[in-house]
Amino acid sequence: VPMPQHMKIDVDGSELSFLRGAKKTVENPQLRTVIFELFKGQCFDDIVGHFDSVGLKYRHEHEVEPGLVNVTFGRDA
Repeated sequence: VPMPQHMKIDVDGSELSFLRGAKKTVENPQLRTVIFELFKGQCFDDIVGHFDSVGLKYRHEHEVEPGLVNVTFGRDA
């Protein structure tokens, strides 16, 4: 399976477990963008910090419903 360039992640409360399991994929520079559905406050800062540490910078967020957002991360070109 080729390395993805873009991912949409919605794991309903298993965000940190997902990141541990997807470590090689998330760290791979071929992955250009990630949209991650998150509840504000629930590990939000930890997840933003994790993506930042692997080169995927916070770009923006879109509220899906109160307290639930889709956060976009991307690598600099």
